[in-house]
Amino acid sequence: MKILIWKDSIISLRSLWGLIILITIIGSSPTLFIAWQLVEVTNDKELFSILLRNNFLFFPAMLIPMIGTVVFQTTLNEDRKSKALQILVADGIISEYIWISKLITSIIISYTFTFISSMIALIFSKILFQVWVSFDVLSLIIMIIIIPIISFTVLSIIGVIMWSSKQGHTLAGFIPVFSYIGCMYLNMYIMENNLVPKTGLILLLFAVSIIIFLVNILIVKNLSKEYIINMQI
Repeated sequence: MKILIWKDSIISLRSLWGLIILITIIGSSPTLFIAWQLVEVTNDKELFSILLRNNFLFFPAMLIPMIGTVVFQTTLNEDRKSKALQILVADGIISEYIWISKLITSIIISYTFTFISSMIALIFSKILFQVWVSFDVLSLIIMIIIIPIISFTVLSIIGVIMWSSKQGHTLAGFIPVFSYIGCMYLNMYIMENNLVPKTGLILLLFAVSIIIFLVNILIVKNLSKEYIINMQI
């Protein structure tokens, strides 16, 4: 498993480093733009800091599916093109381990660069608005753990679609776009209406995400190795 993750990581970073860096840099732009619009209508910096913090909570849901999808797609396409999947399965490696390694690679890379992008946005928030966004313990847990895990579930759905169908790349490619746009408009709605995200609703989504994640693993596990191999031919 470690060797597979290392291989996929090298392929991803070698092929996608420019795109990933671009997404990392511009990924914070909508958040900063929303804040720019809000700062013109409020002079209460404490309120502005709270609203900006609430905006940051959903930041991982914007970027993790976007970055993770291009990583998963690139590693899968590379293995299909080089016929590596047939070789790995023929050598006795369980097919779901291959899928899990690609998902873990996508999670590690997308989470790392989402964290970097969040830091960029926080620094620019301080420079542009003279406001340092502070997080309480609950907000940090939501931002660092709960929302990313929900995003990982979205990424696992994308991975299942790509893994089980050659035509799945097109359909799966729309999911992170919708996730990004949906979160952007959700952030706008939260900030414009001075709302606080409901912790109970977020925890419910977290629980549902865990269940969906486990179901995705079962789906991949029940795909026969013959099906996986024949699909690559």
